[in-house]
Amino acid sequence: MANNQHLTELHLEEIEQRRTLTAAPLLARAVSFLADCFLFYATLFAANFILLYIPTRIFGYNFPSILLRPLAGGPALFNLVYMGCCVLLYVAYYTLQETWLGGQTMGKRLTGTEAVQADGARITFSKALTRSLCRLIPLDLIFAFTPGGPLHDRLSNTIVVRL
Repeated sequence: MANNQHLTELHLEEIEQRRTLTAAPLLARAVSFLADCFLFYATLFAANFILLYIPTRIFGYNFPSILLRPLAGGPALFNLVYMGCCVLLYVAYYTLQETWLGGQTMGKRLTGTEAVQADGARITFSKALTRSLCRLIPLDLIFAFTPGGPLHDRLSNTIVVRL
């Protein structure tokens, strides 16, 4: 019985790897990107409301003035911490969804696409994290219009395919 189960698992893995990898069209990727941007900024808005608006308006809490004062002509400490939190939330948004949803984000689910490793295997946490960090590279989107795809696909050795 255990031998048959092992053969079945091997057979399923073989089928998974043999599926045809059809690269997702640029339009599907663009719609997915826009949907994910909308959902990310809605999440960011909700986080801002909970963490910033409620404490200051309802509970009368004010941030200490030292946090809001520019440091030696540069940005305020609060702004630096806030930007860092936004970047962490951005990376977490993509990494956790692509890990937990099997290579998909909510935008990819909407368009019927999925990120997989170049060999067709499911995306791992480290690949999802690499993809998310590479999205922070400023020129990442410009490479979307080149034959190799965006940098976050190239550098993480992944592709986005049509389901």
